Amino acid sequence: MGEPLRPNLAGIVFTRGVRGVGPGAAAPVHAIATFTLAAEAALEAAGPVLADLPNFTNVHPAVLTGAVTAS
Repeated sequence: MGEPLRPNLAGIVFTRGVRGVGPGAAAPVHAIATFTLAAEAALEAAGPVLADLPNFTNVHPAVLTGAVTAS
């Protein structure tokens, strides 16, 4: 993982797609990696990590930036 990102990282969750909605439906994604950052300013540090992804997969990532809310 990119060293600039590590100090700003509050947590990581990996979710593997297992099925879609409805009987026998395929999962719409293979996997989702959710990175929780300590501060919004840490998004700048994610750039090198995203740039490195083509070294690990040929799948183009979709990126969603959001805010965590209490459940």
